[in-house]
Amino acid sequence: MKPTLDIQFDREPAIYPPGATIQGQVFWSGATRVRRARVLLFHQSEAKGHKEVAVVAEEEFPHPGTDEGRGFAFSLPLGPPSFEGGLITMRWGIEVLLEPGLSHHEFFTLSPDLSGPITLSEPPDMPTRKWWHSITSPDVTITTGR
Repeated sequence: MKPTLDIQFDREPAIYPPGATIQGQVFWSGATRVRRARVLLFHQSEAKGHKEVAVVAEEEFPHPGTDEGRGFAFSLPLGPPSFEGGLITMRWGIEVLLEPGLSHHEFFTLSPDLSGPITLSEPPDMPTRKWWHSITSPDVTITTGR
């Protein structure tokens, strides 16, 4: 039997304001010889071709069994908020880790706007040719190539 892991948040949709408490349950079954079980609060930033993850808080579950459900609660920070854009995205998540070698995560939204993550608008398309050629002040002249 293949092990299963699941995370359930205390609200649906999983949108939380900054400074709130996020609560939920983590479940696992079919895991053999679980030596360590913990749940992490993390945020992840993604830009084109690059991903960074930072763990903000961690809770360890004492004496984990092979089939369990455990509750978690974390105080959320004031930021950074969740946002989505063409160049960068910031996401928040909860991850359950069982040792040896099992993990599962679910994302949630941290936003002052409880309708969802902040959406960053795309930058305007810039023409391929230079739109300005020089800036002149009394002391300095800057000229771009044409």
